[in-house]
Amino acid sequence: MRAFELAIMIGLLLITAAIEAKPTNNATAEKLLKTVMSSPSGGIAQLGGPVEITCRVINHVDVLMIKLVKLPLNAEDSAAAGQEVFTAGGGKQKLRSPWDTRPDLVFNGSSLTVRFNMSQLDEGRFRCDAVTLDGELPGNAQQLLTLQPPSAPGLLFDGAAPKPGDHLEVVIGDILTVNCSANVGKPAGDIRITFAPATQGAPEKEVPGATNASWTGPISAGNHTVFTIFKSSLVKVKIEDSHHGGCFACRLTPSALAASLTADVNGTADTTAAAGNWTSQLVARGPAIHALFPVGFTQT
Repeated sequence: MRAFELAIMIGLLLITAAIEAKPTNNATAEKLLKTVMSSPSGGIAQLGGPVEITCRVINHVDVLMIKLVKLPLNAEDSAAAGQEVFTAGGGKQKLRSPWDTRPDLVFNGSSLTVRFNMSQLDEGRFRCDAVTLDGELPGNAQQLLTLQPPSAPGLLFDGAAPKPGDHLEVVIGDILTVNCSANVGKPAGDIRITFAPATQGAPEKEVPGATNASWTGPISAGNHTVFTIFKSSLVKVKIEDSHHGGCFACRLTPSALAASLTADVNGTADTTAAAGNWTSQLVARGPAIHALFPVGFTQT
């Protein structure tokens, strides 16, 4: 009797171990399906631009149902539960709220594809999950971001905005406040203040300043709502002899990710047009010289 009970216990343990040993890792899930973004370049899309996300099934035999879920951009756990976009399986397909009422979204159940126009709210990580007899397996996640081209930076001297090439006269010893600010685009680029001495061949150098970044918005851009990143750099410069005839510049370097894409900037397809700079030639005047004459001495 004890041997029979022992055999039953061993059998139960083996069944339990088999259940617990079901595949749950992404490597197994990726043998079943993949998340594919075919429209955006590198997971980046311009506001209003077309986006297409497909759950591509590799092994139909083992998959009972497919789910497309949306995760926050900062979701660290690749298996975290997300907000469902659609489910498909058993001949039934269903869009979930709020996508089911979205007028610009098209769902093709036969190809497991959704198409929509990019909005700020679409930013996130999209992941296709497979539901199998062994349970639900999270697939690979694809990141989707909004592309916003940067704009030309602006330069301020003591709060005044010069035009490119303007001359600025200051007195040696004066303290000059230089401010550089710009919409740096998204993904965010960087701005910096530089000074190029008038001496021929002298290298341009960065003028260290306090840089800050902030979100502003929402801002209406046609039919879309956008959040724009502005950065500014502020520095106080004591004018010295070496500043004679030199040029201060406010320079913007777009994100390498954004610069590698084709984006409409000022009606052109050249993102480098946004990597503008504002310069101003500096004319430094020396301090006034006061002559002190000895008593009884008469100047002629």
